[in-house]
Formats: sequence, C-alpha cells, structure tokens
Amino acid sequence: MIFAMRIGVSIIFGVLAHFSIRRLATAKTEWTLSEQGISIKWLTTYFGTKSHDIEIKWLEINKYKDVSGRGYDLFKIYLFNGHTLKFGHGGLFIRDDFNEFYEKFQELNLKVKYPNDWEKYYGKRWKSSV
Repeated sequence: MIFAMRIGVSIIFGVLAHFSIRRLATAKTEWTLSEQGISIKWLTTYFGTKSHDIEIKWLEINKYKDVSGRGYDLFKIYLFNGHTLKFGHGGLFIRDDFNEFYEKFQELNLKVKYPNDWEKYYGKRWKSSV
C-alpha cells in the first residue's frame, strides 16, 4: 500500500514537473519571411530573460538544419559571422506549423542564393543549404 502511494506521488510529481518546466522554458515567436530575410518577433520570453527581436538577411545565412531531439526538435541557423541561432520547436505535447514554415524558408533562401536556377536545388529538399 505504501509502495503504491509512493509510485502515485512520484508520477504526479513527474507530470507536474514536466508541465512546469515546459511552461517556464517555452517562449512564443512570430516569424516573418520576406524577399529580404527573416524577422523574428518575441511574443513571450523565457522566464527571467528579456529577448530582443531578430532580423536576418538571407545572404547572412551560411547554412541551416533541423535536428530531432528528445521531446523537441531544434532548428539551427548558422551565420557567416560564426554565430549560430538555435530555436526549439514541436515536441511531444507541442504542435506548431514548422513544416509549412520550413518549406517556405528553403524556397526563399534558395531564390536569393540561386536566383536563376533555384528550382533545381529546391527539388532536392536538402536539410542544409549549399
């Protein structure tokens, strides 16, 4: 009986901890893609931090990739200046429109880098740009 109560308390504590961490470690952003680049506006911020909006021009991007992780995915943008921007998305209990965004991101990125023959590269659906 005591063993069952301990298991029940452990399960309840684990669930509460999981959702508390998700609440405190999650921020919402709004991404706008244009012919000039990407604009990232922070709608909410992480607990205890202040984030500034980000503007990235397409020609500043060296490469990018989407990496699956434990319980969430990580979208990385590598800039020519050596900086790497990392954004978590999706996950077990979080649904987003990342796939639609990623398609448009790849298309616009390639249109800027290869204006005359971008469709040739887009058809390959590469995870990182060339």
